[in-house]
Amino acid sequence: MRSVGRLLATGTVVLACSQLTGCTVPIGAVTGLFVATDGSPGIVVAVCTGRIDGAVLFEDDADPETLAIAEWDHDGGVTDFATWPLAGDTDWKIDRPFPALDPTRRYSLYAATQDDTNSGTYVTFNAADLTTLQPGQVRYELAGTPQTTSEADFRSHACDSFRPRPT
Repeated sequence: MRSVGRLLATGTVVLACSQLTGCTVPIGAVTGLFVATDGSPGIVVAVCTGRIDGAVLFEDDADPETLAIAEWDHDGGVTDFATWPLAGDTDWKIDRPFPALDPTRRYSLYAATQDDTNSGTYVTFNAADLTTLQPGQVRYELAGTPQTTSEADFRSHACDSFRPRPT
C-alpha cells in the first residue's frame, strides 16, 4: 500500500506548483462524493485523461505533518469511471478505518496517482453536505463552486472541460 507521504506529496506539489509556472501535476480527473442507496457516502471519480490510482481526504486547515485523514489505493489504477465507499472495498483499499467526520470541520478530497502523473480536482465538504445528498446524486466542484448533479449527468459531462472545443 502506498504511503500517506507519497499522496500527500502529490497534493503538496499540486498546491505549491499551481503558484509557479512550468511545475504542475496535470489535472486529468474530476473527484466527487455520492451517497449509495443504503445511505452510505462514497467517492466517485471521472477520469478524463490518464489514470488515477489513489485518493486522499484531509481537513482543510490541518497541519501539513498530519494532513491525511484517510487514503485509498487501487492496484493498477482506473482510466474511466470509479466509485467506492468511504470505508474502502476490495478494489479501493483504505489505509486505516474511516474516521467519523467532525461536524465542525471542512474537508477536501482529491484523486491522484502514486507517480505524480495525474491528479483530480478537489471537492470540499463538511459532514452536513453529505446529509443533503440523495442516492443517485454527486457533489463535485467546478471552478471552486460546489455542484450537485445526478450520477448519470456526472458520468456524461464531468469531463466536458477536458475535451477539445469544436472549431
